[in-house]
Amino acid sequence: MTPQAIPTKRDSGVVDSIRSYARSQTFRYGSNMETIRQGVDVDRDDTEDRDATAVDEEDFYPDDSRHARDYDDDIGDWDPPNPTYDTVTESTATLRPPRTDPPALGSAVTPASLLTPPESETAPLLKRAPSVTFYTPDAVRQPLTPTSPAPTRTRRYSGLSQVSRRSGPPIVSIQPRVRGTSTFGQTLFNSIAILLGVGLLSEPLAYSYAGWIGGTLLLSFYGWLCCYTAKILARVILADPHMQTYADIARKAFGRRATPFTSMLFCLELFALSVVLIVLFSDSLHAVLPQYSSDTYKILALVILIPTTFMPLSTLSFASVLGILSTFLIVVVLLADGVSKFEGPGSLWDPQPTDLVTYNPTKIGLSFGLFLAGFGGHAVIPSLARDMVDPGQFDIMINYAFAFSTFVYALMGAAGYLMFGRSVHEEVSQDMLSTPGYNELLNKFAVWMLVITPLTKFALSTRPLNITIEVFFGIDVVSQHHKGDHAPTSKSDPHSPSHPSSADIEDQTSRIAKEYAVRTTDRRCVVLRGIERVGVTALVVLTAITFPSFELVMSFLGAFSAFVICVIIPLSAKIRIEGTYGWYRVLDYSLIAISVGMAAWGTYCGLWESLMG
Repeated sequence: MTPQAIPTKRDSGVVDSIRSYARSQTFRYGSNMETIRQGVDVDRDDTEDRDATAVDEEDFYPDDSRHARDYDDDIGDWDPPNPTYDTVTESTATLRPPRTDPPALGSAVTPASLLTPPESETAPLLKRAPSVTFYTPDAVRQPLTPTSPAPTRTRRYSGLSQVSRRSGPPIVSIQPRVRGTSTFGQTLFNSIAILLGVGLLSEPLAYSYAGWIGGTLLLSFYGWLCCYTAKILARVILADPHMQTYADIARKAFGRRATPFTSMLFCLELFALSVVLIVLFSDSLHAVLPQYSSDTYKILALVILIPTTFMPLSTLSFASVLGILSTFLIVVVLLADGVSKFEGPGSLWDPQPTDLVTYNPTKIGLSFGLFLAGFGGHAVIPSLARDMVDPGQFDIMINYAFAFSTFVYALMGAAGYLMFGRSVHEEVSQDMLSTPGYNELLNKFAVWMLVITPLTKFALSTRPLNITIEVFFGIDVVSQHHKGDHAPTSKSDPHSPSHPSSADIEDQTSRIAKEYAVRTTDRRCVVLRGIERVGVTALVVLTAITFPSFELVMSFLGAFSAFVICVIIPLSAKIRIEGTYGWYRVLDYSLIAISVGMAAWGTYCGLWESLMG
């Protein structure tokens, strides 16, 4: 077969941007599911992962970092039908040296010396057509000749290498290394879309708690700090081609036993985010239709959201595009309201009473979490860096992303604080509807968009929680697939007589009974998964009814989980993996100490307000 280069396909700019944003949502929640699954697997006796395939993968991954991506077939399925590769050729090949190494990482060449099948080939069924790609830097981009020496290095075997190595050389299928698909602009848009979320609604309240000086200092400090730690995560992930997600960084820095702790943090963060979405849905709907209570709308949310938990990840990721639209719309409408009205309250021309400095330590502690909650997107940063066409531009891109996001947060917080002063609500959207003199139709449209946002993001947030419980109890899709793989199948002996013996009949009956048991177990697991997803949704709604304060849940989300995931773990991982010296040593340890103190005080204040209020 003549080698043929795989063609490249480029979509239009708008479609490409939407596809890229949907892929970023897949990264955000898919990586969380992978982290959680790894955490559960640490505590389980995984004897099946010690077979020949696992041995082969250990050769390639010294830290035993294998990714369980197969529990959701939709994860990462966002590339065009013909993805962009460096230079990829397809050919039929038998790689005889099992430990042959590419010269280096870089661009691709096809080693001609390894593409010739032996003349004594006697197993034509094994002669597949794998894609073989080696990568060399531009300086040494030249094909190997038949006489080129083959340097030795550890090589990862695919599923075809389950043939015993002792019985002969394995047949190796090496998949082409796919280049990142997101451009600088697309990654910038994705980063901004992740950073600007529902936390915008509580920025005016955060300013009222911290005052003008404290609020400005905290917001600027958090923006710089989270940008600094985002660069750390990207640098660590790009330095090791074997790592793909946030979980891999934590695993490399703190060991395999740290994975359950990371999984617990992700679960807690996503559960709190799910509660925030329910509270936002009910409060926004109550503001538009006040004839029913907020708790009534939470029960309505339970009925509406249960079917969405069974939707595929691809549909949910594309639907979440509405979330970023509603976020930008609420900012535009707030500014339009403030400019269009000339008398307070609710006017930028007639500001309400505000405070330059506040002295309430509890309120200041709550502002820690409210300000930081908006920057809590670090779980997806490693995947965004991997998905860039040119990862070398990540630092410049993330500078723009955090600068713009910090500016929008400051603009939203300052405008809302000026318009409504000390009496601003925990969600500024409530003030927009309750204040007379605004364009009622425009404001209701903006709030209706906030009602739709939780409907598009709730299932994405709870999906990793569902995967956690399903994996823990062994009712997830992957576990059932593995059980099905080991189910006995009927085999016929060509030398057996035409009339089966009683032993054959007994064996066949036993096989049928076992196959029936496997099918029955599959059906039971489907039912159990349905019950579990309904139960998780009901638990989130019950928590939202018990803790109905948007302010306190957002404060906890920022003070506890965001500080740990966005600041403390990245800085600690940098110290463990890269080391820290000189001035940076003082800086890193000081930032960890400050973050631990702020996280502790902010979490305590949130819990205290919840218990007392």
